[in-house]
Amino acid sequence: MAMFDYMSFANSMRIDSAVVASFEGEAKEEFPNDDMLRELHIMRALKTYFNKFGALSGK
Repeated sequence: MAMFDYMSFANSMRIDSAVVASFEGEAKEEFPNDDMLRELHIMRALKTYFNKFGALSGK
């Protein structure tokens, strides 16, 4: 069960799916047995990414 809806956030901020997949892979390695921490890590990474780079133009 998802605690943090990071996919909706990523979609609404128009963050490329490859970026999301990269953060998912990193989080899975760091938190293999803790879904909540993994999702929280992804959400925070996406927010930081958006604050730094913004949405992708033309997507």
